[in-house]
Amino acid sequence: MATETRKQILSSVQSLLSSGLYSDIDITCGPDVYHAHRAIVCTRSEFFAGAARFPGVESDAKSIDLPDEERETVKLLMQFFYEGDYLPIISDSSLTATPFQTSKPSVFTPQQVFPHTCPPSMFQRGCMMVLCPHHTCGSHCQAASTGFSQTRTVCSNFTCPSCPALGPPAQIVIPPPGGTQSADLLTHANMYAIADRLIVTGLKALALAKFQSACTHYWDTPEFPAAVEYIFTSTPEEDSGLRNTVYVAISNHMQLMEDEKIKALMMELNGLAYGVLHVKATQNEWLK
Repeated sequence: MATETRKQILSSVQSLLSSGLYSDIDITCGPDVYHAHRAIVCTRSEFFAGAARFPGVESDAKSIDLPDEERETVKLLMQFFYEGDYLPIISDSSLTATPFQTSKPSVFTPQQVFPHTCPPSMFQRGCMMVLCPHHTCGSHCQAASTGFSQTRTVCSNFTCPSCPALGPPAQIVIPPPGGTQSADLLTHANMYAIADRLIVTGLKALALAKFQSACTHYWDTPEFPAAVEYIFTSTPEEDSGLRNTVYVAISNHMQLMEDEKIKALMMELNGLAYGVLHVKATQNEWLK
């Protein structure tokens, strides 16, 4: 009974935006006009609360304009105000099923299955792939096979002496949540940024969780470098939420270092290269 009642209340709140019933403030972005409610938007955003209280033109006209924001982002923002979420909707279980931490990834892709030979592009310096729980190419595997701790040459048909008895590492595939796509990387970055600009309660945390989930599934898509560039040019340097996620994504998939766009961003964006190096050093316990 209580669950059904809560659903009815949520449905009633959602319908207020689409119907405009009892609206007392308009929010505009270009040609889009949202007949909103102060009790909802002003209690969720310090920006809207301040704009509504300020004795200026916007307050007199009962309207707040967002001329510098993207229309699609504002549309999703309004959805969040009235529904507590925004498209694509991802269940809590899906968001928590792929924790994004600084530990080495547990997902083994086909090129990480033994025997391992470095790709030609990495022939001179080792490919730094995480081969198994015991070895990272270029750091451990060649040294382990030759007995020389300083050896950092390429691997050719390397096999971990500890893993064969257990068989090759299992490939763990967690499919992306239904309805999600690589373009969502930039969507979530946009939502994180607007949450910061308009001081929207709860939205930054939600956008960060969704961005982390998207990185888990779409780090190897063309949209990832675009999202990285947007994050480093649209959020304050001291805001580490999305930036830390980018560091971990690249560190967990060092083959991204061969991507021309990622290479360029490493040289152009302040702090990106150091952030990735710091995460990699933490993962491999180099700082101890």
